[in-house]
Formats: sequence, C-alpha cells, structure tokens
Amino acid sequence: MAGNISNDLKKLLSQGLWPGPMEADEQFEKRVSLYFKVTAIDSDKDSSSARKKAHSITISLFGFSSDTLPITYSNKDLTFWEGAALFIEEENDICHPHIQLRKGFLKGSYLCYKVEEVLSHEMFHAARIEYKEPKYEEIFAYKTSKIPIRRYLGPLFQSPKESYLFVILLMLALIFEMGSTFVSTSMYLPWMVLPFLFIGLLWGRLYFRHRTLSKAACNIRSCIKDPSLTVACLARLKDSEIDLFAVSSPREILSYLNENKEKELRIRAILLCFF
Repeated sequence: MAGNISNDLKKLLSQGLWPGPMEADEQFEKRVSLYFKVTAIDSDKDSSSARKKAHSITISLFGFSSDTLPITYSNKDLTFWEGAALFIEEENDICHPHIQLRKGFLKGSYLCYKVEEVLSHEMFHAARIEYKEPKYEEIFAYKTSKIPIRRYLGPLFQSPKESYLFVILLMLALIFEMGSTFVSTSMYLPWMVLPFLFIGLLWGRLYFRHRTLSKAACNIRSCIKDPSLTVACLARLKDSEIDLFAVSSPREILSYLNENKEKELRIRAILLCFF
C-alpha cells in the first residue's frame, strides 16, 4: 500500500474498514477512498444515541466503531419480517455499504429487538463487506445480542434461501393438514415431517459450527497478545482458516499467518492488531 493509507491502517481497521480475503492493497485503497467520499452524505435521521450504543457493542466484540457508516430509517424495500438490511452499492466495481433500519427503531426498539442490537449486527456485516465467507458470518453477527438463546439459535438460517425453503415446507405441511381428510396417510405424513427434519438438520449443522468455533477460539486465545480480543481476531478470518485453527496448535497458527502475510493485506492487518 502507498501513502497515508499505509500509515493509517490501524485507524482504518478500528473504523470497520477491513481488507477482505485476497483484496489487493490498491483495491483496498480505492475502496477506502470511495467510502469516505460516499459517507460525506448526511444520514437520514441518524440517531447518535443508537449509534453510540451500537459502538459499545462492536468495540467490545470486534474492535471497531463505524462513526460515518451511512444509516437511514425507512421501510422501503424491506419485507414484512425484516427489521433492517445492509444494502451494498457498487461504483466502478467497488462495493460500499449502507444500513437501513425500519422506522419503528426510531423509538429505540421494534418488536422484541433493541435498535443497538440490530444496528451493531448490520455494522459487523458492513465491516466484512469484502468477505464471501458465509459459514460463520451469522454466528459472529448474532453475538451482538444480549439474549443467550438468540445468540445461539439466531444463525440457524445461513441465507434467506434457507428461510424461504423452511416457509415453503411449512406451508405445504399446513396445506396437507387442511386437506388431510382428502389425502391418504402415506401422502400426508412425509409433508408434516419435512419442516421438522429440515430444522433438525440446520440445528445439527449449527451445533457443529459452534463447536468448531469454540475450539478455534481456545487455540487463538493462547497465542494473541490480548485474550479479550479473541472474537475480534476470529471475525477477521476466512471460514477455512477457522476450521484449520480449530485443529492447530498456537505455533502452527503463528506459522500459517507468518507464511501468508506477504500474500494478503488482511493477514498483515491481523498480525498488526492481535499479535
């Protein structure tokens, strides 16, 4: 990297501007420049109180705060079950994020969700905008919740497609339930079982992912300079690296990072912040 961005890398990282896997120095520099150009536009009805509360969460968990990340309060383009969304716009093949919260959050909460919980959740996704690593993404994002059951089961669905599939299976089961007097038992039972089978498979997958992440955290904790930053360090890794570090010794983890630091700005940033 060149110029001021190289000198200010640690500051940029603390603002939630994280280099993505295999993102070149020059590409990161262009993305940072575009980010500051875009964020010069005022946010719509941005609540400084909400942002401040969200910062306390993202700082303690992930080591960053997004002071200038655009936030708007609007219901436009949100499906009825969505409280918020991270919209990603592109300019010259460079992505920049924008958080949209439902207007109900202007009151501080919407349904059973606090605005700071949802906002910090989306801020984390914004920090990882260049990551295409879905395996553990939602597990990290749901760590922003204060409710243990939500932290654990919130990442049950990895993508909207999975939630849509569950809804479809559930609707089919209900249709067969309503028409059970007109269909045979052999046709009826499989459709009733499928939604529960699907949820069972997703829960099993989530259980093993939580376990792998816990093992990786244990190994990382023993080799970083500040053990309280374990989650923040893990959140900057690729899925394959988390899987690898779950079965690696601290010495092997350090060896991997040092061997790859010249290949990736992201890994140099990890070494700068945590080792």
